[in-house]
Amino acid sequence: MGINIGILAGSGDIPLLVLEEVRKKGYEPYVVGLKGMADDSLHRGDVPFLWVGINDLRKVVSFYRKRGVKQIVPAGRIDPKVLVEKEHLKKRVRAYLKKLTDNKPSTVLGKVFHLLSDAGLEVIDPTPFLKTYFCPEGQVGGIRPSKEAEEDINFGWETAQSAADLDIGQTVIVKNRIVVAVEGIEGTDAAVERGGVLAGPETVVVKVCRTSQDPRIDLPGVGLKTIKKCVDARCSALCFEAEALPFFQQKESVSLADTHKLAIVSRKRKRLERENNG
Repeated sequence: MGINIGILAGSGDIPLLVLEEVRKKGYEPYVVGLKGMADDSLHRGDVPFLWVGINDLRKVVSFYRKRGVKQIVPAGRIDPKVLVEKEHLKKRVRAYLKKLTDNKPSTVLGKVFHLLSDAGLEVIDPTPFLKTYFCPEGQVGGIRPSKEAEEDINFGWETAQSAADLDIGQTVIVKNRIVVAVEGIEGTDAAVERGGVLAGPETVVVKVCRTSQDPRIDLPGVGLKTIKKCVDARCSALCFEAEALPFFQQKESVSLADTHKLAIVSRKRKRLERENNG
């Protein structure tokens, strides 16, 4: 029997991948899935599981305490729309949110993790369980970006960093050195689709991390679903931050991208850029 560890699961592929890695490392996982976000496949007979809503922090604490869990790995995206559509929130939760300086997901989740810590549950960084999915800087796949795509990547790189650090979104869509779409509350995939509708084919997608990214609160990534959206939008290139964003389903993603002449590159943010933005 390994050490008990909790997984707080949001949407996307990351919770399943973290669960696999947790088990490989010999931990005993206990999963809490957020209703309407976590994948149903996480609820399996061989892993203790609890569904919770956005109002159920006490249930989370109780579930983990009873099972001797002292560390929790947050995994997956928590849809920020739950903080906008407040009619489903209990009065005490609404009152609590009013006490915060703002209702940005990073602010709210940071406070939630602080409350979990006060209850004896340490919220830990998920990236050690995802090391195999991070890419070094360079071309990914067989398609090189065109000269025009390279220019759009260079143009969009700084804008994407600024948008990310303002907590607006971490993705920009560029064409002809014009930002045609910025990711908002809808997420990356919807922003890619919107950019294609607004600007037509040959857009370029640039996705980065915040300068001071807390991977416990939000770990952006790319994967097969994102590549499919880029293909559907007839994008010419996707650039993401190397060694910072995990790239899931790499083999299938690269195969699809190569077939449709979509260039994929990873770009490492230079230390000077981080110091200037920090």
